[in-house]
Amino acid sequence: MLEGITDAVIILDHEGTVRYANRATKWLWERPREDLIGRPTWEVSAESSMPDLWREGLRTVCDRAPVSLEAYCPPCAMWVEVHVSPWSGGLALVFTDVTERKQAEQQPVGRDEIP
Repeated sequence: MLEGITDAVIILDHEGTVRYANRATKWLWERPREDLIGRPTWEVSAESSMPDLWREGLRTVCDRAPVSLEAYCPPCAMWVEVHVSPWSGGLALVFTDVTERKQAEQQPVGRDEIP
């Protein structure tokens, strides 16, 4: 089921090691998922250029509460919305490309339109 969705999904264990990454993670890290699986989070996060994401992930582990955030990913030149959720085995992260929405939000509002 997770292989058929366009969102990138990463599952981390309690030690912060990537245990699963669906095919869609390739658009985010620009590498095959096999290059992510089995690697510790600190290695993956260093390559992602999204430190806020990993900081929030750690907070989720401590608080055991889901969190959502938006982050810009410089290497892939896109905005992503990330949902981080704890589960019994660690953390689940779901990344959605929201670049088009962010660009639309940055467009100037016309004079005849009410903001």
